[in-house]
Order: sequence, then structure tokens, then C-alpha cells
Amino acid sequence: MGNQTFKHCSINSDESTELKDGQISLGRVNWKEGSYDGFKNGISGPGNADWMKIYPFAVIQSIKRGAKKNNTQVNVWFTPRKSNNYDFRLDGNFVLKDEKHTYLAFHKTTILNDNFSNETPIIYIYKFILPDLPESKEHEWVSIAKSPEITVTDYFGNTAKFKLLIDAGEYFDKPGIQPAN
Repeated sequence: MGNQTFKHCSINSDESTELKDGQISLGRVNWKEGSYDGFKNGISGPGNADWMKIYPFAVIQSIKRGAKKNNTQVNVWFTPRKSNNYDFRLDGNFVLKDEKHTYLAFHKTTILNDNFSNETPIIYIYKFILPDLPESKEHEWVSIAKSPEITVTDYFGNTAKFKLLIDAGEYFDKPGIQPAN
């Protein structure tokens, strides 16, 4: 069979594929404790400089997931820029609403970025599963996905480009691919 790896692979993780909070969040939601954005991604490195911030390329919410089709799930897809070779934090919130209730979900985790020093690009997907919320919808935010372009070159020098497809249906948990223009 021969070598099954690529000589070179890259993902265009730059401003053209990054979703800023203002593109996802539509407004704020008031709670007793304070006011929150409908969606806040809060992905950042050890400092506050703009080049250290990491933005998702897709934030998608889908209902009727799981074995019993009674869960709501929010997937956040992102890839760090090459200059971001440090551990980073995913720290934010999103709001969901059904016929009776409004839900404020907080998320916080540290991503140990120990594999980012090599040439293999990394795509992260963080799955937030909320059980027993089969009919909840985004509240004051919108699901949105941009299609990052991936370039691969094999050991014979053949290069190909394709885009990742991500949506709330067939390509929710596993991306599809389509040829790049």
C-alpha cells in the first residue's frame, strides 16, 4: 500500500474563516445575576493580545439528538492558527430556550495543545450535550458555519484543495468535504 500520509497539509485558519462573537450572538439575555451574551465563545491563550485569540469556524446547534432523540447538542469547531502553539482555554456561555424555560449553559475547559508543534493541522470539536431538551432552540444567537479550506500535498508533489462541510444535519458530528474552487 505504501505511505498513507501527506507530505504537507494545511488549514486556512485566518480571519476569513473565523467567527467573532458579534457574528454569532444576536443580543443579551437578562438574569437575576446579570446580563449575558446569547453566545460567547471565550477561546483564548495566556494573554489578551488579538493574535492570541482563537475563534471557531462553526457553531451549530441541533435538536433531537442521542439514542432517545431527546437531547440538544451544540458543537463548536475550531482550529488554532500556527502562531498559537500554547495551551488555551474554552470559557464562555450560550443560551437556549424552549416553550417553558430559558437555559443558560456555561462551559469552561483548558485545551492542552501539546501536539501543535508538529506540521499536522488540528481541528477541535467541542460537543455540549444537554439531555432531555428535545425542542430547545438558540436564544439570542444563531448557528453559523464557515468552510475552512484544506490543502494537502502527497509525496509525489500532487496538491489538492477541499473545503469542510458542517451543518445541523448529515455533517453535524463528522464533516463532509467538497472540492475547493
